[in-house]
Amino acid sequence: SSEKARLDTCEGRMSSLPVLSFRMDSLLVQCVISAAIYYVPQDAAALIGAYWVGSTFGRKKVGTAKSVSDGDVALKAFMESRQLEADKVRVGKFGNTWSVQM
Repeated sequence: SSEKARLDTCEGRMSSLPVLSFRMDSLLVQCVISAAIYYVPQDAAALIGAYWVGSTFGRKKVGTAKSVSDGDVALKAFMESRQLEADKVRVGKFGNTWSVQM
């Protein structure tokens, strides 16, 4: 009987844990606010800079896709405009997408 009473008391304590108070003047909250004020502008500037560099210089490295009605004629015109020889380039055909590699 006393064992059962002791278990009932323990179960009662386990189901009703005290709520921890969250105070705005605590050290944890002040550190989080200070870190956000210090690091968020730096992170935002770094991300904006990385996006700008990627969007600006990434377009210069990768050719743009163009729709053409006849791929063979367009490939021949492309190679003539760049003064490329057919044996020095590798043409990849993936469905409707063609790519030229040197």
